Amino acid sequence: MSGIRTVCLPGFEALHAALASHATSCGFALVQDAQSGVFSSIEWFENLARHGLAQPDGQPPQLRLLLATDRQTGHAACLPMLHGLHWASLSNYYSGLFDVIRWSPQASGSDATTGLAAAGPVSPQLANKPSLKLDADTLLEQALVHAMRQHLPKHQTVTFSPLDSGATFTAALEAGLQQTGFRVGRYFVFANWYLDVGTTTWGAYFGALPPPLRNGIERGRRRLAKFAWSLRIQQTVDDQLEPSIQHFVSVYNQSWKSPEPNPGFIPNLIRLAAALGWLRLGILQLGGQPIAAQLWLVHHRKAYIFKLAYVKGHERFSPGSVLTSRLMEHVIDTDKVSQVDYLSGDDAYKKDWMSHRRERIGLVAFDKQSLGGNWQALRHFTHQYVQQLRKSVV
Repeated sequence: MSGIRTVCLPGFEALHAALASHATSCGFALVQDAQSGVFSSIEWFENLARHGLAQPDGQPPQLRLLLATDRQTGHAACLPMLHGLHWASLSNYYSGLFDVIRWSPQASGSDATTGLAAAGPVSPQLANKPSLKLDADTLLEQALVHAMRQHLPKHQTVTFSPLDSGATFTAALEAGLQQTGFRVGRYFVFANWYLDVGTTTWGAYFGALPPPLRNGIERGRRRLAKFAWSLRIQQTVDDQLEPSIQHFVSVYNQSWKSPEPNPGFIPNLIRLAAALGWLRLGILQLGGQPIAAQLWLVHHRKAYIFKLAYVKGHERFSPGSVLTSRLMEHVIDTDKVSQVDYLSGDDAYKKDWMSHRRERIGLVAFDKQSLGGNWQALRHFTHQYVQQLRKSVV
């Protein structure tokens, strides 16, 4: 790792400056990894830190952004961390997944539209070759984990959640923590239902839905057709964006959902998604009044069902199912996504729409050099053992 440098930064302004300096010194344009999802983009983390992490005392969250840059390959990666009572990944109940942010050198003459521009062409050795990229990502991830000991103050526990249990990053994170003096445990966070779209068309997909669901959608449409109703999908920054945001908030506030702990997060996420081309905000209106709203995000051929709600008292119209079916039709036939992700929750209805189930996990690491860390580890693993013992008895 002789060509890799790590720094610990206090916030995103410093991160942008460090990335620009790295790009300029190497002479290339730096772009976010093409395969990264919504939840591993710098835009997601910035919006979460600014609007989604309400503090009891009203103070901004304490951020520590670990950045690793490789002068030889040009790649860069950031591990966003949050310092509260303990160190933790920069994530919360809004996060569908946690991962590092990755940047790659962009070859000269590319049609990339985002990134940190720098003077000069990229050398052939820095082109986006898959094998080079894989090796660079692995080395950077290892460097970030090992840098935690160097850059972060003494800490008893560190948690990361939610993680993809099968991802190389999760394996590197777990191994790196163990190598640097932590005892690491895994724990269940939430179930995640998703649809592998493949070459399926909307017509074929709809025809294969469970008959009760399919009949409910058709019945809801027939009932809606007896009244003045409309359904639209807001995608861009235009004169309908702010009214659409207000419609979403209105529906959510009249639904069965608990009030948002951070009421500014969703409106700002919608504005951000519209600006980036991610937004698919479905609004169903009956008699000119919104009765159902769903926030979907589409990014790199993946659709994420982020938030959904309908106004109580309109169940006979099946507004949620009718709206979901229209958005599903759009992402399958228009956006041509490869996967639809229902994010968190083991709700029974998700099985009707999706094809596969997986689990998101968390990692909790206890500092073996700390008395408090060892005490916390004893409590954690004892609790896990008792839980497993109870399950085996049942």
